[in-house]
Amino acid sequence: MLEAKGEKSAEGFEHMEIQTAFPIKNALQLQYDLLKTRGNTMDVPGGPLVWFLANKGEDWRVYAAIVYEEEGRPNYVSACTPAFGLNLTCISGSIISGAEA
Repeated sequence: MLEAKGEKSAEGFEHMEIQTAFPIKNALQLQYDLLKTRGNTMDVPGGPLVWFLANKGEDWRVYAAIVYEEEGRPNYVSACTPAFGLNLTCISGSIISGAEA
């Protein structure tokens, strides 16, 4: 997934995270359901995974979202701010300076 905002946009990364939380969770759920489909013999090391890239001007963040099971139920975890059940954590920086935040 990719979401971008202009450098002068009033909306920041938190808004982008909220805006994409449902599509990320849906993509993870689809992968999880396919993995758990009866008769599936394909092993997926690490399980379902969604990458999410967000940028505002020259500042960017890279997120990874996964699913893990707890008590037989799927839990959705991603990598900066909790949004609709996703615990987002990220790597961020500037494409101009190359500095990591």
